Amino acid sequence: MQRGNGVLRRSASVLALAAALSLAGCEQMRDWPWGWPFVQRPSAAPSSAKPASGGDAPQHPFAEFTQPPDPSEPTTEILLVQFDLLRVELPSAPLRHSLNLWNHVDEMRVDPAVAPVLAQNGVRMGVASAEAWEPMQAILKSSQATTAIATQTLQAGLPLLLQVGEFTEPAPVFVYGPSGELVGKTLQPGRKMIRLDYEVPPPKRDRVRLLIELDVFPPESTSAWVLSPAQSGSLTPSHQFRELLASLVLVPGEMLVIGPHENTTNEFLTGSRYFTHSAAGQPMDTLLLITVNLQRQKLRK
Repeated sequence: MQRGNGVLRRSASVLALAAALSLAGCEQMRDWPWGWPFVQRPSAAPSSAKPASGGDAPQHPFAEFTQPPDPSEPTTEILLVQFDLLRVELPSAPLRHSLNLWNHVDEMRVDPAVAPVLAQNGVRMGVASAEAWEPMQAILKSSQATTAIATQTLQAGLPLLLQVGEFTEPAPVFVYGPSGELVGKTLQPGRKMIRLDYEVPPPKRDRVRLLIELDVFPPESTSAWVLSPAQSGSLTPSHQFRELLASLVLVPGEMLVIGPHENTTNEFLTGSRYFTHSAAGQPMDTLLLITVNLQRQKLRK
């Protein structure tokens, strides 16, 4: 899998956001640990790349072994799901700027039974339309936002894992269940992850149904690409917040927004543990803006 700077087809492009923020003087974070290690796409072709005979594009290294396609051969359509991700860090004192963003987010798109449970636990989720992007962009420009971007394209069926931080020592947390009961837990050191499972429902396959879950994964002791029986457990969550499993439908051009609720002044709530932190003595909120784009590729059998 490869990540890098991607391009969206609609006005709600996270890359347009990142460009606008950089022009406004906002700082862009570098080398942020999103999840599995990824390789940035090069900004220019390597100097050793030879241009194709008919233009400036580099020739495929295996071009001499490629047979011309036979128009009579049947094709198979492969559906790829591209995720464009924007991580935003906003100061939460003296003014909590992140609260203004939620004025432009439809939180009713989340399962009605799950939305109040998320709120009790200090988590907010919702969907912002393409039209909401301009006022949200203005808020981010004026609030000293720090940003990081990434792109990942997956074949339908593979989950997307996003790392939002780490527990470096045992961390107590309070979790409200669906019936309102409050349970205290102690989370062991590990990686704070958000898992996105998804499906592209028929018949049109023009939208994505997302399942969002907060997990804790064991500390990473080796590269995610070097797996052995003794280390395969590093890809299995050590804790799953099943009480907070949420689902919604996202249309290309819309944005999924995830962040802290205003009640995260209680540092032991799950939302506080995942989406608030302190940087150089300054309290900060973390928000994730995620868009999807569906790509179809036809392969000959």
